[in-house]
Amino acid sequence: MTPRKERDQPPDGERLLEALEAHHVRYTLTGSVAAQFYGVEVQPGDLDITPDLDLDNLPRLSKLLVEIEATLPDTDAIGHWEAQLDGE
Repeated sequence: MTPRKERDQPPDGERLLEALEAHHVRYTLTGSVAAQFYGVEVQPGDLDITPDLDLDNLPRLSKLLVEIEATLPDTDAIGHWEAQLDGE
């Protein structure tokens, strides 16, 4: 799998899901891609998953992340988060 080099291009979700399956990584699909599966018309900009935290699953996920040269986004891209008085 070719690593994602340009941050303005969405990842190839289908290939990433195939890679997760090939590495036998257990996960739950969330976010906009999951919404698509339920028929919501949305153009995903990323692929959100929640991996199973079992100790036998995490090494498989780690190996896959190394193979695809996954990196964290720039901290500026995450934005500034603040809790409001109402908890939001």
